[in-house]
Amino acid sequence: MAAKPLLFISHSSDDTAVAPAVANALADGFTIFLDAADIKLGDAWQDQIEEAIADCDAAVVLLSQAVAARPFWVSNEAYALSLRKRRFTPSLLLVPVLLHP
Repeated sequence: MAAKPLLFISHSSDDTAVAPAVANALADGFTIFLDAADIKLGDAWQDQIEEAIADCDAAVVLLSQAVAARPFWVSNEAYALSLRKRRFTPSLLLVPVLLHP
């Protein structure tokens, strides 16, 4: 059996109630990388995020008021994913999702 494609979910820490719901909804078709589930205390978290961004087959970027208020991490992840798609992996599926308040 072929391995499921890897899905990276980018989100604000303020959207931790929504991100797992998205992960659960997509888990049948993907192996999910979600920071809260995949990064443990003491892990080299930045390395794990960078590796997941480099290796993922698809990505969902959750955009919300929380991201607008504190855009640093999500905007950096979205930029890295966008650059990867444009320059290196045109087949990367990159899906922005606007969350309503």
